[in-house]
Amino acid sequence: MSESVSKPTILFPLRLDRAGNPQATIHRTIATNPSTQNSFNFISFANNPLEFSSVQNLKTYWTSSNRFFDALIINFKSIAISYKWDAIHLGPNPALKPLALFAKLFGKKIITTIHEAPSYTQERGSITRYLLELLASVANVRVSVSQFVKKEVQSMWGMNSIVVHNGVDTSFFNPKKRDVSRAEEILCIKLGKRKLVLFVGSLIEGKGVLDVLENCKLRTDVVCAFIGNGPLKQKILDCAKLSPHIIQKDFLTPAELAIIYPSADVLFFPSRIDSFGLVYLEALASGTPVLSIRAAAAPEIISDDVGILCNPVQPFFAVGLANIFKKRYSRLKIAKYAQDNFSNDIMVRNYLHVYEQLFEISQGEK
Repeated sequence: MSESVSKPTILFPLRLDRAGNPQATIHRTIATNPSTQNSFNFISFANNPLEFSSVQNLKTYWTSSNRFFDALIINFKSIAISYKWDAIHLGPNPALKPLALFAKLFGKKIITTIHEAPSYTQERGSITRYLLELLASVANVRVSVSQFVKKEVQSMWGMNSIVVHNGVDTSFFNPKKRDVSRAEEILCIKLGKRKLVLFVGSLIEGKGVLDVLENCKLRTDVVCAFIGNGPLKQKILDCAKLSPHIIQKDFLTPAELAIIYPSADVLFFPSRIDSFGLVYLEALASGTPVLSIRAAAAPEIISDDVGILCNPVQPFFAVGLANIFKKRYSRLKIAKYAQDNFSNDIMVRNYLHVYEQLFEISQGEK
């Protein structure tokens, strides 16, 4: 990283190379985006710092791949090098909340991204809930990942926040990767004339797994693929014994998902608990329409041109599934919708605006 006193330095206290972590994805995308190099320097951590050595305005320090030691190392190292950073951008990890108090005590600026609606934290322990609310209260800037989260932060915590939607890599997820034959190999199926209905996520009740299962198990004109793991995995496997067109696969690699998404006919994801839902974006960027529920943040993402939102009642799902097969969607138009509204570039630009406002940097100073 090239040293520059004119550029503020922002600390990302987590492992940038942690796959599947939404906050790590946000920070990695911001730090490696060329548009940030003229405005800010970044400090973060990785199990293999050499992976990011080519990023000029990013300094990465080693940390363990063990989550317990990872948190300890990041906490202590961040404090030890506190003279090097001006602001800290935190996510939802409770183990790193002490850094917020340290930053507050020593006059550092604090940004926090709120990924989870406060009502969804009620099932967590009281200490975790307290730490999440405390972090939000001491932050200079609070960022909510959706309007849905923003409204709950306001109504339950009495705090204002800025909305920055998560982004999706539209160069990685796109319709050009559609390959039905390869998708059949990955899923170990033969579609024939059947439609491919896709569910991607944790196999828990709140994600709408049972709704998908009930609406697909009696249909012989579809193959319903559940990609994920969780408490309802055995129930799906039991149904698959009686309905061979239902299959379950544990989490696939990103490269495999990038082929599966555009090869599917619909993503059926009626989640009641997703404060944003990256799987929506991955499917849309791949040109695949989405069938979901009119709840949480789904209405912010899914328009009539790219999918169907149902009321949370069983008959509506059956009608929605039938209608989504009848409608002639343009995969290229769906992908363009994702590109125009939820690309990584848009997300980075919005976070840059947040940082610039925090440090009162005008366009003329950049």
